[in-house]
Amino acid sequence: MATFPGSLTGLMEAVYTAHPTRIPAHHALVRRLNIPDPGSTITALNPDGNRRGFNLQVVSHVPTPPAKVTHAGCKEDRTAYSFDWFEKFHVRPRSFVFGNVLSTQQVPVSVYSAYRTDVHYWTDFINNAGAGVELLNLPAFPYAFQPQTGFAGLALEVTPNGPPVVDTTLDFVFDSMTISPIIQLERLVLFDLPPELPYTEQLQFLTEIQTHRNGSEHRIGLRKNPRQFFEWDLVLEDSFTRSRLHNLFFDWHARTFGVPVWHESRFLAASAIVSALTITLPTTSNADYRVGGLALVYESSSKYDVLEIAVGGITATTLTFTNGLQNAYTTKALVMPLRVGVAEPSVSGSRLITDAGRLAVRFRVTDNDNQLAATIGWTAYNSKVVVDDCNSTGGDGTSVSEQLIRDLIVIDGDVGLVKVDSLWPVDKRSHVKTFWTRSPANLWKVRQLVHALRGRQVSFYMTTKGQDLIPTSGLLNLSSALTVRNVGYSRYVQNRMTRNIIQVVFNDGTTSVIREITASSEVDANTETMTVDTPWTATKALSTIDRIQFLELSRFDSDTVRFRYALGERTCRVTAPIITVFDA
Repeated sequence: MATFPGSLTGLMEAVYTAHPTRIPAHHALVRRLNIPDPGSTITALNPDGNRRGFNLQVVSHVPTPPAKVTHAGCKEDRTAYSFDWFEKFHVRPRSFVFGNVLSTQQVPVSVYSAYRTDVHYWTDFINNAGAGVELLNLPAFPYAFQPQTGFAGLALEVTPNGPPVVDTTLDFVFDSMTISPIIQLERLVLFDLPPELPYTEQLQFLTEIQTHRNGSEHRIGLRKNPRQFFEWDLVLEDSFTRSRLHNLFFDWHARTFGVPVWHESRFLAASAIVSALTITLPTTSNADYRVGGLALVYESSSKYDVLEIAVGGITATTLTFTNGLQNAYTTKALVMPLRVGVAEPSVSGSRLITDAGRLAVRFRVTDNDNQLAATIGWTAYNSKVVVDDCNSTGGDGTSVSEQLIRDLIVIDGDVGLVKVDSLWPVDKRSHVKTFWTRSPANLWKVRQLVHALRGRQVSFYMTTKGQDLIPTSGLLNLSSALTVRNVGYSRYVQNRMTRNIIQVVFNDGTTSVIREITASSEVDANTETMTVDTPWTATKALSTIDRIQFLELSRFDSDTVRFRYALGERTCRVTAPIITVFDA
């Protein structure tokens, strides 16, 4: 860097100019012409080595500053914060998005004048949302706002009565501007008549199955979550109830309903007061409460609240809502999740001679976007669930139907011999699985399993619940041998899927064990011997072996699983057809 001794002010003068609103800085260099400073040691030389006079001019890169923007009654420049806040009106909240509305809701509203020196006026409020939407505690117009003052005594009330869908604005008209926050809602009607027991729920998955000619499969789930349906039979006990339901469907059949999940209801554990945001339950587990979803607090058809569950609003024993209760409740009130659904096109029924009636309605839930999949509490083998609970007959008889299926190729020319063959290596077995649940916890466990198996997509192991192999001697510790009666296993099954895995069940309280048969042979007409993949870990007498059953690799044979709710505390029968598979 050069050093300039002496005074250079006569030779060079730098002027730095920066725009006050933080635009990039610009510089101007001003040089006097042909006047060197006598005290300077700097000498300008021409190519011949002689002094050359300076002949410079002013060079400027400074843009013309923009004109100052001022406000009426305000001499200060507008900064970024001023632009966003001062010299205007503000309405809070900026939008009103209610979502699904089934009961009366209120939201506090505030209006603020951010003008710093002038008085301004609120001249009008235009309600574009129609009936069922009202801004409460409006002042008389025009209403004068002194500088930097607000009006906070307002509340926007939305009721279930009015247009089914609202997507418009509310116009706050002032003397200097108009603010138009959006308002969006969909009105639902609560279908609050409890169904007769038993009633049915269906979960419908959707699976694409690509089947190889040898019977193996590739299965693809096409739905993120299952569709949910409720089938209710209603008894209309008198002409009032019948007329009320008929009139409801007369107008609302094509609209959206709030469908209570009655089988997940609980009584309040403590009374709740008006405006309470939090309610207490014995437990919120084993019920499909969702953050952002709806919950119903129900005492009667004329006294209930439907509220949205707040973020972080679900604990082990409490629910917290985004809005307060409109009614007070005792511990006789029920609380349950609420789904949003539409009715099927046909609602059939009958009129009784007493002027009462019956009605059968089927609702399709439209907001079943929740993943409940879990396999907690189920045995696992080879990283798959083992369904080893009792397979109930469902109270319909003393038998469980089953089929043995083979894809046969029949060559028949209608004359001569008939040839039959198959590309499948073995048969598949088909039967019906029935879960019989008698508590909320058991029902929830089965529901989570159904979600995890995703209809026909995910395979699992299922026990045959039969005496498939009959032992003729006990088990020896560290031995891999199993001796059974000759049932033709070595001749026909030959250790092949789906009859190569067994479960040995004991009657002495010992946990059952699972083994894979790796070899088998026929000793004589009465006895077969088998070798298992893992030695026995204890010596077991023959009398302690309750049964030896096959563990078949299987899947649901339908994408529809039925939940049938019967009498009693959460008593439910869950049924689905099952079929064995040749691959994982």
